[in-house]
Amino acid sequence: TASLSLSLSLPSFSLLPAHFQPLECCYRYAAKPLPHPQSFYRTPRDCNLPAIVIVGASGHKVCADPSKAWVKRAIRTMARKK
Repeated sequence: TASLSLSLSLPSFSLLPAHFQPLECCYRYAAKPLPHPQSFYRTPRDCNLPAIVIVGASGHKVCADPSKAWVKRAIRTMARKK
């Protein structure tokens, strides 16, 4: 079940008919921090759920709640490394 719940937090692609372009949106947030985050990006404003996609050292991506303290810390840490 751990792999199932983790896979639900991955970004997924959907098509918006009005724009005719793929849009990467998150539908659930990860419950736990991703170890060794390497980079991040925000999902587009057109998505229903605002999210930060955090990319780990292995390339694994998780959707994170931008209001959570662990997400803010991870973003600050990654921003300092740039």
